[in-house]
Amino acid sequence: MIARYIIQHCDLGEHKVHKYLSIGGPHQGLVSEPLCTSSFSCFWLNAVHQMSYIVPFLKDFYAPTGYFRDPKISTDIYKSKNNYNYYSSLVSDFLAKLNNEKLHSQNAMYRKRFASLDDVMFVSFEKDTVYHPPQTALFQEISKEGYVLGFDQTPSFIND
Repeated sequence: MIARYIIQHCDLGEHKVHKYLSIGGPHQGLVSEPLCTSSFSCFWLNAVHQMSYIVPFLKDFYAPTGYFRDPKISTDIYKSKNNYNYYSSLVSDFLAKLNNEKLHSQNAMYRKRFASLDDVMFVSFEKDTVYHPPQTALFQEISKEGYVLGFDQTPSFIND
């Protein structure tokens, strides 16, 4: 994710990046705490995740909230309000900006730099237990109904 940020954000001048390989990055965010989906303690950790958009100061102290995405609100906001700033105020600032889901002065530049790459490869792991959902590595996400959306079905792909 940091390499992608550098590609999209930094002016590298004549040293333009031509190829990008991402191995298991959480490009479309996390629905629950990594490695934590079923125990009682996971319930509380995931509650902190979900509170990150209600209690904004948590974003500054708890790193995984930077990748949190609540499928129950993201799809509705995209479809009904088409208001990226509102959505990103509820969820991750870093991820929303990187995915051009948050309107900012560099949206066009982020899009241009990422589109100008000659080759891009995203690798995910079939039995990934670190990210939930593991499909996030392929720009896929979970819908509010709980099924996996292909990258070309996600609101961020459709709206960008």
